Amino acid sequence: MVGMIILVCLASSQLTRLLTERYSIGLVRASAGSTLAFVLLLSIFPVPEKDTVSAAFLGASFIGMSRPSLFTARDLLFAALIFAGFFLYALPFNQGLGGALGLAAFGSSLIVHRFRYRLSPSLP
Repeated sequence: MVGMIILVCLASSQLTRLLTERYSIGLVRASAGSTLAFVLLLSIFPVPEKDTVSAAFLGASFIGMSRPSLFTARDLLFAALIFAGFFLYALPFNQGLGGALGLAAFGSSLIVHRFRYRLSPSLP
């Protein structure tokens, strides 16, 4: 299950960015559309804990909504990995998912951005 969550998070952030950049779909539409398509795909195949996997996809799609001038594709991968860790190990202590997915996505993006800034202070 851990491997599936990590793969879903990596794919979700990249798919949202791809839809936004290549196909000029708005950020919210790209996130919502990719999540809706993923949930419909999950309904076809027998996947254990569909709610957990779809919540991970939605949360990681928030990372893909980051501004391209601040995050490269590699940065998105690192942020998605950090988000997967938050999702697997920190979010279970939260009773509900309301707001926690966004907070975990923001935290993982912030960590990657601060790390990049430490390496190159000239970045925005």
